[in-house]
Amino acid sequence: MTLDKYLQTIKNCILTDGFGNIKFSRFICLVAFLFFYQYCFADDIRTETVGDRVVTEYHVSKYDLYYYTINVYNEKARNIKNTKKAYDEVGLATTPAWTNDPLRRQEAKNLAQYCKDLFTNNKRRLSVKDMGIFVRTIIIDDGHVICTRIKSNVSLLNIFTTKELSDMFDKISSFRYSTPLVLSPKEGYYEADMCIWR
Repeated sequence: MTLDKYLQTIKNCILTDGFGNIKFSRFICLVAFLFFYQYCFADDIRTETVGDRVVTEYHVSKYDLYYYTINVYNEKARNIKNTKKAYDEVGLATTPAWTNDPLRRQEAKNLAQYCKDLFTNNKRRLSVKDMGIFVRTIIIDDGHVICTRIKSNVSLLNIFTTKELSDMFDKISSFRYSTPLVLSPKEGYYEADMCIWR
């Protein structure tokens, strides 16, 4: 992780109150530290190229975890974070006031099932639970989804080709939620990890 990326991570963890004063959320700072740890202290970083895309695998051997990112979606996520506020940063609630929460929950289940189906068909015939797959997504106010990271407890590059993994990022990022997503504010994004094997 470059210094610029680390500083951007810290910047994204700084909250301001209604008067422009800076305040820190302990939880968000903890998340920032974990990001810093997993990327900076990864024992092994492997990159594979598919066309103009770079798929990166970070391996943290102490916990036997693998993290996957793609430069294209990293850039999209960075642009979203630079132009919009996270929904949970703009109000007192920890989650947004969804316009239709039952529908949003059902669509989240549909997305999790869709992700599960993508990973189920693999050459080693491992279950999604055996692989321990978590998918991190950013949900944008227009309903679009950006898959920013996939976490597993096995090397996915030993199970899928780099092209297959890149295609999974594309397919997950093609999912759309119904809009309007949030009652107020109308613009923003929501970032969340999904455990797709439960």
